[in-house]
Formats: sequence, structure tokens, C-alpha cells
Amino acid sequence: DVVASRVRDVDDVVDLALAKAPGGAKDALLVAAAHAHRLKRHRVQDLVKAHLDALLERGETRAAAAECQRLLGDTETLWEYWVLIFDKHGALAELAPRVPVARPRLARSVYDMILDRLLATDIAALRDALKRWAPAELYSLETVALRVDERARHALPPADRAALLEARAELYVADDRPDRALALLLELEPSRLADPGVVFELLDRFDLYDAVRARVADLAALDRDRAAHLLVRRLDKFPIEDVAAQLEPDPDLQLWYLRVFFAEAPEAYAAPEHRDLHATHALLYAARDHFPSAAADADDYDSEFLRFLKWSAFVPLQLALDAAARANLYNEMVYLLGRMGDAARALAILLDKVGSVRRAVLFVETHVAQHADLWDTLVAHALRHETFLSGLLDYAEVASRLVEQIPDTVAIPDLKRKLLHIFRDRRFQRDAHAMCAKAAKADCLDSLHHLYAHQNRGIRVDDPGGGAAPRDADGALRVTQRPFPTSR
Repeated sequence: DVVASRVRDVDDVVDLALAKAPGGAKDALLVAAAHAHRLKRHRVQDLVKAHLDALLERGETRAAAAECQRLLGDTETLWEYWVLIFDKHGALAELAPRVPVARPRLARSVYDMILDRLLATDIAALRDALKRWAPAELYSLETVALRVDERARHALPPADRAALLEARAELYVADDRPDRALALLLELEPSRLADPGVVFELLDRFDLYDAVRARVADLAALDRDRAAHLLVRRLDKFPIEDVAAQLEPDPDLQLWYLRVFFAEAPEAYAAPEHRDLHATHALLYAARDHFPSAAADADDYDSEFLRFLKWSAFVPLQLALDAAARANLYNEMVYLLGRMGDAARALAILLDKVGSVRRAVLFVETHVAQHADLWDTLVAHALRHETFLSGLLDYAEVASRLVEQIPDTVAIPDLKRKLLHIFRDRRFQRDAHAMCAKAAKADCLDSLHHLYAHQNRGIRVDDPGGGAAPRDADGALRVTQRPFPTSR
């Protein structure tokens, strides 16, 4: 026997890789691409074809399309060939997002063929392709538009019809008719739009605000965040009063709009010409939602309604109070009554309805200068309610008024700790008062020493001129006096 041997070369490695299944073509391509200059029996283009064919045969169309973008490069003929191959496998929807529109730009007939196939098989992919393929010179605009209009006359599932109308809107934009595109998109249900942001982009790009000035509700239904940004940014196109009146039939939407301005443009909203809207805003808070940030009886209670009342200078207090009372918004009632000067009623609501010890004490401290009897009201309430009394003893500033009046029969939980806290606070106040008095006395003595030194220093007297010293009308000697210069 004769045995012939030779050194294994790159082509042999490629053959071994091709013999493996599945995935052999991919491995063979990797080897060939790394050593292309050493290939003799194989070509990289053939291995690319084998690899893509293998993926398509296995139904891995998405992977094959992704590989086309990497392997075909800017060779126009290769792209056109593989567009036909993907069409035979019914996989153009996967390839369309990766078809190049420049470097290389394919023949117009290729783009027309892709759009025609997508119109028949995958309308959502057609819409996406039209969004990506700009400029419109890539394809036959009029022909595609006619075919889309023809397809729209047939029955379609709701999702496909929405995608088809979006595709038609893209064609209108490409045909320099953005107003028709906007009208078409606004006819669609917001949930059917693939990207509601397209509407806002059209408004900004082509200055179509006049077309939607009376359709603020439609804009809000598309995307509330973007609608809010637009309404605040373009007050010249969407005046506050006009929009608020337009949204009046939908109180929830009107409240959303006014909240947007309260949060995003408080300076503009605070102008006197908007005072009537402040009253409407307060009524909507009370009737719809006051957006609390904590429970009503929480010590740190806050709400958007309460912040609005504190901020606004135009809310009619009685109107807001009546609305808050109808909605049982006790914390807002307390604030309004305090502003109206009815501190006694406000404190009664705090004690009977809210029940927050801390906030009751803070309220009394704030208003006691004008209403000296508030402390007595607070103490009297505490003596009637043991739970409130226990909490009130944690506040040393009022506990001294309270301890002597507590009946002997009342059981107070944790009384020892509370009394120790009172004593410590009293001791601290006494020591702080003594230190302040000592510091004030030292400052007073220091000031007296400075005054004594100033009053006893010499005064320099100069004769204003030669000869006889001048005198005033009453005969007194007139002199010029200056302090001695100080040395540093």
C-alpha cells in the first residue's frame, strides 16, 4: 500500500467544519474569514451563502437578517440577491429593517417590491419601513400611496387598519402634506398608535398648532406628559383660559391641566388675570382628588390641595372652606380657618376630627399671640381625653400648665418617663436662661467700659484762624474740634 500525506491547510479545516451539522457553515465561515488570503478551493462569498441558506432552512429568519447586515457590507448586488431569497422564504419583514438606504442605495424597484410584499403580508412592518426610509425618492411614492389606499378599502383587523393609517400618514408627510397626516393620526384610537409621539413631532416640525388648538383632550389622550410639556411651552398657541374652558366638560382632565400649570409654570399661573381659575382649581381639588401625601391624622400631613391654598393669593377663602367641608378635608379646613382668623374653630377641628397632638400644639403656638385662650382650650380637651392627655405630656411647653390639673384618678401610661422629660426640659430652660442672662450682663459691662473710655478721651481744639478768635452771635468762642488721630 502507498500512503500519501500532506500538511492540512485552511481549506481542509473549512471542509471539516462544513461536515458538521448543524452550524457547520457558520464555523467554516469564521475560519475562512480569518484566513481568506490562504484559501485555494473555497471562496468567502460561497461560505456566506451557505451560512445564510442554512439559517433560512432552519427557520432562523431573524438571525439570518442580522447576519446580512454584518456580512453583505456595501455590495449592492449581494443585497438585491438576498432580498429575493428572503422574499421566497416569506421573511422580508425581518430583513426590511436592515435593508440599506445609502451605501449602498438599491434600485427603486427593490424598495417598491419590498413595500408591496409588506403591504400584503405585514402592515406593521410596512409602517415601520416607511418611517425609516427617507427620503421618499427611495421608492415610487405615488404608486405606493395608491396601493395603500386600495388596501384600506378592504376589511382589516383593527390593529392592521391602525397600522395602515399610520403608514398612509407617513406617505402624506413624504408628500409634503403634514396636515393630512396629522388629521389621519388624530382619528385613530390612542391605544392603537404605535408611537403617539409622532403626533407631537409633527406639531413641532411643521408648526401645526392651530390645527389642534381645540383638540387638547385628544392630545392628552395620546400622551399626557408630552401634552403637558407642549401646553406649558406654547402658551402663545394654547392660552390658559381657553384650554381650561375647553376641558370643562371633563373635570378630571381640567384638574390635570391646572395641576400641570401649578407644578410647571407657577409664575405664569400666579398672574392676576388667572384669579378665576384659582377658584376653579380649589373646587376641583375638593371635589375630585386633593392628592394627600400622608394619612389625614399624620403629624407630617401634607397634600397638593393644601400646598395650593398656601401658594395662591386669589383663592376665595370662604368658597374653598365650604368645598373642603363638603369633602371632609379637615386639615385644609384648619388652614383656611386659621387664615380667616377663626382659630378657635380651627383648633376644635384639629382636636375633634384630626387628633394630632403635635399639630395641635404647633397651631396653638402659632396663633396664641392673637388668641390667648387657645392654651386653655387645648388643656381642657386633654383633660377629657386620656389618650390625647398622654401625648400632650410629651410637650414640656404645655405640660406645666397641665400637670397640676390632672385628676388623681386618671391613669396615664408611662407617666414617670414623661415627668422626667418635663423636669429635664425645665432644667435645660433654666440653665439656658441663666447662661443667656450672664452673657447679656457681660455684654452690657463691656459696652459701658467702651462708653466710659470714649467719653473720657481728649479732644483736640484748633484755632480756626490767626488773630482774635471768632465768636458766635451770643459771644461764645467758636472753635473747631477733632478727635486725636488714633495710632494703629
